[in-house]
Amino acid sequence: MPRKNELPDPNNRSPNEPSVIVTPKTIIDVVNSGRDSADKVKNVTQPVIKEFIKEAKRAGWDNVQPHGNQCVLINEAVMNSVKS
Repeated sequence: MPRKNELPDPNNRSPNEPSVIVTPKTIIDVVNSGRDSADKVKNVTQPVIKEFIKEAKRAGWDNVQPHGNQCVLINEAVMNSVKS
């Protein structure tokens, strides 16, 4: 069985790459994790995006911006850090 897509770790970001684009497959896999087979979602809809945003913020992402059926996750602290 293939490995499920997981929510990226916000601590793995750098000042040069403070954000990451999350694909619809990852969004669906994150939302479906822990759900019963009968409750699994198949498409990225507004309620799915809202649930994904909650999960991403719970995981430590500062900013989650939906763009169509994808989301951009941003680590604001890393983005605003000053390079020496």
